[in-house]
Amino acid sequence: MDKAMLQRLSSARSSRFLAAAVRGMRDTGAPGLCSRFLLVLLLAGSTLPAAAVPAMLPDLVSILESTPEGQWVRVNNNNFQDVWAPPELRPLRGLTNSPPYAIIRSWSSFAWDTNRGDLIIYGGGHANYSGNEVYRWRGSTGMWERASLPSQVTIVNNNYIPVDGAFNAPQSAHTYDNAMFLPILDRMLTFGGASTNSGGSYFLQTGPTTVRKTGPYLFDPAAADGNRVGGTTGSHVQRVAPHPEILGGEMWMNRDLYSRPLPVLPGNFINGTTGYAQQDGKDVVYVSAGNNLFKYTINDLQDPSQDGWEVVGRKWTGCCSNAAGAFDPVNNVFIRTGSLTAPVSYWDLDLAGPKNNNRLATPVDPSGEFVMSLSYGMDYDPIRHEMLLWKGGSEVWALLYDADLTNWRLERRGSADPTAPPTSLGRFGGGVLGKWKYVPNLDAFIGLESEILGNIWLYKPEGWVNPLLNPPDLSALYGSTDGSVALASFQSLAAASSVPEPHALLLAVAALGLAWRAARFKSSRRAPAGVG
Repeated sequence: MDKAMLQRLSSARSSRFLAAAVRGMRDTGAPGLCSRFLLVLLLAGSTLPAAAVPAMLPDLVSILESTPEGQWVRVNNNNFQDVWAPPELRPLRGLTNSPPYAIIRSWSSFAWDTNRGDLIIYGGGHANYSGNEVYRWRGSTGMWERASLPSQVTIVNNNYIPVDGAFNAPQSAHTYDNAMFLPILDRMLTFGGASTNSGGSYFLQTGPTTVRKTGPYLFDPAAADGNRVGGTTGSHVQRVAPHPEILGGEMWMNRDLYSRPLPVLPGNFINGTTGYAQQDGKDVVYVSAGNNLFKYTINDLQDPSQDGWEVVGRKWTGCCSNAAGAFDPVNNVFIRTGSLTAPVSYWDLDLAGPKNNNRLATPVDPSGEFVMSLSYGMDYDPIRHEMLLWKGGSEVWALLYDADLTNWRLERRGSADPTAPPTSLGRFGGGVLGKWKYVPNLDAFIGLESEILGNIWLYKPEGWVNPLLNPPDLSALYGSTDGSVALASFQSLAAASSVPEPHALLLAVAALGLAWRAARFKSSRRAPAGVG
């Protein structure tokens, strides 16, 4: 089967051609389930969403090639403090001109921009730092740079709101584990957390002394410019001088969920955690905040009123304090870390809905050395299908479980030697939280530490796969169990320079059908949700 034929299959514009394709499947003895499955793909329409392509980072891959598995390597070529906003361009908090180190130190998270190979971080917040500027570390150069300048603020009812208004830029805020990059939309998403100065949610001014809740926000990395303010022209800090050369980058977009009559919205996103998936060709974010687990889908970048917001779980027991979270698309489960007495909390999303209670698990550690704390960061490894936890230092732990969400256990990864790198650890404030992420571009994990130096550490996992030889497919890595993985696989075949013969294609579809059957069987074995 040549490329042109497969592309015609993808579009399915010709009913005669479609009928011939189905007859061909029947004649080769393809199972009925697989035939129906491919038929659904054929009828999916002539337009499929374009896949986001991760940036290639050959210099970092070369470094990882020479790094032993289970070990660390530091890769930043300059320091975070080298690119801080100048003191005269920072907003004051009271009479204090604080430096931006709290953006890393204080209850913060970063997003990993897979499209460019960059780490993006914004934060501060509450009683720590009032600047809302953005910074990024570039994987292509190993250098920190500023991505925007901070906004001047106006104080309304104890809230430090950007002078050009909440529709143009957010307040600074603790971001906990709430920062996420959306590769299909090409935006960083932040739900915020404890904002300056009130310690509450994001706020929008409605009158001289009144506010209401607002957010979340999207940041556009393509508009980033370290010499422009993140909002509109004239909104930069002008305390010392007017600086007319500073223009507005208009880098932010407020989705303003709180303006809509949604049935349940959290009071704030303090202690929030997030996990990423791709479904139906769209970025999907699961966010645990307040007493619920939510599913957030941006359906139209230009129309926030179309954003999907669903309650898919609720807090029932033993969570949800300072934590990190992640989504496992293979087992369709959202997991968040916990405390010593309730180490793991999870939601089985085969049972998604308002009464889907969280459940607790106490993983078994044969070594007896693991101690859960609120300091851990956690993220999902889609290659090895495990959750990796890190709280600073050289030690990494893998959280494992069976497909039916039983047999929870822990295994040590990385070195147990306290003198092994990373050793120059700075303060983490409220914990690692969202400063630990899996990086598909490198098949490695990245940890951020030291609020002054901004040290970037790469952890090379066991069984490392060279991404230059095996480029990552985000839709396959993060597609969840609603058919997105299969659709992406078919789309990638259509785009390939060479494609398999019919029997190979049918075998691939048969394998997808068997995976679907396995998922259904796994679902049938799940225990029912608690009654509330």
